[in-house]
Amino acid sequence: MSQINSTIKGLLAARLNTLSPVLPVAWENFPLATVQGVPWLMVHQLPATQARITLGPDGWCKYPGIFQVDVLYPIGKGWKDLMATVDAICNLFLQNEGILAEQGNLKIVVLAAGPGPAMREENWYKVPVSIRYECYSNI
Repeated sequence: MSQINSTIKGLLAARLNTLSPVLPVAWENFPLATVQGVPWLMVHQLPATQARITLGPDGWCKYPGIFQVDVLYPIGKGWKDLMATVDAICNLFLQNEGILAEQGNLKIVVLAAGPGPAMREENWYKVPVSIRYECYSNI
């Protein structure tokens, strides 16, 4: 079970990597040299407390969390392109009904995806997109 959050993050990251158009991504704990004027994404996984949902030696556990994708665009460029990217990310994670991804006995369901309040961060205008997921596994 020690690898479960890493597996979840990998499956969610694989989905984000299919975003079009492709934008540079600052993955957690990896450097990214941003270029002034070029939009980019910043990603964080926020796992919540896991819970056993069935009994027995092969019981299932639920691993909820938030996959946070911050969308950063240059200050002063308006909101149209930024919000198009936000919408594309939300649609990317909500396009399948039911299970978003699975690997063996691990299944990820996205419950909701949507933007939070915009904020200024240095020379960037940032809109966080929260993708609320639950992962079910008996691994």
